[in-house]
Amino acid sequence: MNHATILMLRTMLGVLMLGTLGAQLLTPVVANEIATATPEVSHLVVPYSIAGILGIACAQVVLVVMWRMLGLVADDTIFSSHASHALRLVDVVVGAFAAGTLLTGVVATTMLVVPNAASPAELLATLGVGAVGVALVLLMIVMRGLLAAAARDRAELAEVV
Repeated sequence: MNHATILMLRTMLGVLMLGTLGAQLLTPVVANEIATATPEVSHLVVPYSIAGILGIACAQVVLVVMWRMLGLVADDTIFSSHASHALRLVDVVVGAFAAGTLLTGVVATTMLVVPNAASPAELLATLGVGAVGVALVLLMIVMRGLLAAAARDRAELAEVV
């Protein structure tokens, strides 16, 4: 991968990380404003703020891992002796996506159980995010298998050559 592409990707990852940090800071503020506008859900400000901040933290973990994996790609070592390290990094991404999906499931459950916790549209949006989370977990499991196979194939080719 050429240097310009790596630089652009790292710039985007940095911008996304700054955006997520800003979102984490604004989450309690926005939640408090919603509670002021709709007092019947004010008891959910703290738990939903915590859930929002933790969900964003899951995304931040993925961004950090992507940065590290990009370094392996830049050094052309992702399929070499560092393949086991890359596989562990993919495991971290799977774990972060799974944690975020589980968190979304907990929020959706409270939306169903707690009266007036959410409108039907908000519940559907949350369920949609959960479905995307499940799809991402499954996709990353497949990608991990492809990475492992590619690393094995490269090692086999190195022995032949």
